[in-house]
Amino acid sequence: MQPVTDFSKELKGEECALTLDVSTLTLEDFSTPTPYRFLCQQSRKLGKDPQYVFLVQALRSKAKELGFASRFFDEALARQFAIEFPSAGSQLTAFPDQPVQLSCGSYCCDEGGVSYPGRFGIITVCPHPIMPVARVVDDDTGESFLRIAFSRDGKWKEITLRKSDAFTASKIVQLADRDVSVTSESAKELVQYLCWTEAANSKLLPVIRTTGKLGWHGNRFVPYDDKIQFLSGSSQITSNIKECGEYSLWLETARAIRDNERQHLPARLALAASFASPLLSKLGQGYAPFWANLNSSISSSGKTVALMLAASVWGNPEVGRLLRTARDTINSMETTANALNNIPLFIDELQTVQREVHFSDFAYNICEGTGKKRLDRNVKERPDLTWKSTVLSSGERTVTNDSDHEGALARVIEVQVRQTIFDNPHDVANCVKANYGHAGREYIQGILAEDLQALDADVQKLSIQLQAEGIQQKQADAGAILVIADRLAAKYIFYDEFALSPSDVKPFLRMRADTDMNRRIFEHVCDWIEQYGANFVDDYDKKGKNVYHPLQYYGKRVDEKHFRLLRKPLMEELDRNGYNFHSFLEWCVDHGAMDSPRGRQARHDGKTERLLDFHTDALDKKDAVYEQPIEVENPPDLPF
Repeated sequence: MQPVTDFSKELKGEECALTLDVSTLTLEDFSTPTPYRFLCQQSRKLGKDPQYVFLVQALRSKAKELGFASRFFDEALARQFAIEFPSAGSQLTAFPDQPVQLSCGSYCCDEGGVSYPGRFGIITVCPHPIMPVARVVDDDTGESFLRIAFSRDGKWKEITLRKSDAFTASKIVQLADRDVSVTSESAKELVQYLCWTEAANSKLLPVIRTTGKLGWHGNRFVPYDDKIQFLSGSSQITSNIKECGEYSLWLETARAIRDNERQHLPARLALAASFASPLLSKLGQGYAPFWANLNSSISSSGKTVALMLAASVWGNPEVGRLLRTARDTINSMETTANALNNIPLFIDELQTVQREVHFSDFAYNICEGTGKKRLDRNVKERPDLTWKSTVLSSGERTVTNDSDHEGALARVIEVQVRQTIFDNPHDVANCVKANYGHAGREYIQGILAEDLQALDADVQKLSIQLQAEGIQQKQADAGAILVIADRLAAKYIFYDEFALSPSDVKPFLRMRADTDMNRRIFEHVCDWIEQYGANFVDDYDKKGKNVYHPLQYYGKRVDEKHFRLLRKPLMEELDRNGYNFHSFLEWCVDHGAMDSPRGRQARHDGKTERLLDFHTDALDKKDAVYEQPIEVENPPDLPF
C-alpha cells in the first residue's frame, strides 16, 4: 500500500470547515491545535471506519519526519480530544426506550450502542444498548449483585450478576450466552463501562433487596412485601406461591368445612396446621417446627383433598405443585423447606416410601429446622439451609411407630382418619385448584396487627394446661399453637365461631408416657418376660431343688412381679429391637424397676452368674395420669 501523503477534507464545523493538506504541514503546524482538531472532527465523521486510523498514522509519520516526537503528538491529540468531547459526567444515556437515564461521562450511549473516543478513534464498548439499572443485595447472605439491562431487536432484557462477575473481564464473557455482544477482546471495555457507570450513578440506581427464602424478614413477609423481591429460581416449588381465582369461592368452600361436625375435624386440623406455620417464628424462640400427618387405611377417605385445602391457603395445591410426594429425595425436601422457610411443606402419599426407609429420622431432622452441611464444587461450605415451619402430610402409613425415639414421636402429630372427611371431595378439590392463595396474604396482615407478646402468653398458658393433663411438652406446645392459629384464622379470615378448642386437639396429642422411650422399653421387656415365661426358673424353692431345666435360660422368677434377669438374653433382645441397653438400666434404677444396674451374683447349675432384679409392677402407681377437664379462658372477641 502506498503511503498516504494527501488527505483533503472539508467538515461542517460550528466555526468553519477545516481542510488539511498533509504534504504542506510544517513543524510549527504541529505546535498548533489545527491538526489535532482535524483528527477530532474526522473521528466524529468516520466513526468506526478504518480510514481514520490511516489519517492518524499519516499525521504521526509526518510529525516524526519533521522532528516532532511521537509521544508529544499523542499527548497533544489526547488533550485535544478532552477539549472537543464532553468531560466525564456531563453526558446522559440516550438509548431508545431506556428503562432509566444515567450519567455516562465521555461514553456515547445511543441507538448504536456504547462507544467512546479513543486516541486513535472511536472505541466500541458494545454494539447495542446496555446499562446497569439496579444494585441488588441478597438479604440472606449480604452478597451484592448488579442488574444489567440490554436491548436486542428493540426488546429490553435484564440479567443479574454477582459484582465479582460483572467486574471481571474473564467472567463477563458468559453474557454472550445470554445474547449480549461481548468478546474476550471487548470484555475489558464492557467491564470498565459498567463499573464506571454504576459508581457514577450510585445515588440514582435503586437498591433492591432480594431473597431466596419466603416468609419473615423482620416484619416483612415475602412474597407479600414489595420491598423485598423473591428470587423464584432458587426453588421450583416456590413459584406456586401465588394467587388465583376468586377469594369468595374459596371462602365459601372452606367455611362449609369449618362447622362442628366431627367428620370434618381432620380437615380443620390440617387448616390450623397450615395457618400455624408463620406463627412459629413470631411467638418466642422455644417453639420448634412440628409435623401433622393425616393417615388412614381407608381408601378415598379425603386425606389428599384435606391436604390440598390446607395448601390452597398459600398457593397452587395440585399434586406436583405445592403438594410434593414422599418419593422426592431427602436433599430436595430440605432445599424446598429452606426456600419455603415459614410456609408449610406439604407431602402426599407417604406409603410410597418403603418401610425400611427411616422416615421418622427424616421427620426428626426436618423438625429441627436445619439441613445437612454441604460443600460446593470448589470444596467450600455452602450456606446453611434453615427453616421454621410446619410439615403436613397424608398417606396410608404413620410417620412414626412405637419403636421410634422420643424426639421423633414428640414432633409428629398423628391424625387418624376413621371415616370419609368430605361428602363431596371432588367439588372441594376442583374449587381449591381453581381458587387459591388469597387467604395467606390476609392472614399475614392479621398477624402483623396482633399483640405478639399477648399471643405468646396465650400459647404458653394453653401449653401448661395441656402438660398438666399429661401431654408431652413439645406436643402440648404444638397443640396450643394449633388452637391459637385457628382462632386467628376465625378472626381474620372466616369470621365464624368454629375455632378449634383444646378438647378438639387433645385426642391427637401424645401423653408423656407414650413418648418416653425407656418406659416403652420397660413395657416391651414386661411383654418379653410374659412371652418367654417358660425360660425362667422358679426360685420359690430356697434350696434350689428345681426339677425343671429350660433349654434357654433367661433367669429366675422370684414371684409374679419380681424377676431376676440374665444380662446376656436381655441385652440381645434390646439390641435386636434397636434399644439402648445401658440407658435402659439407668432409667430402671431411677424409676425403681431395678435395684442396681450391676445386679447380684447367683449360682445356676453350678455356675456363678450376675442377675438383674427387675420389678414388673414398678410403674403401676408411679406417674399415674388422670384426665381432668381442660379449663381455658374464653377466646378473644371475634368480629362476628
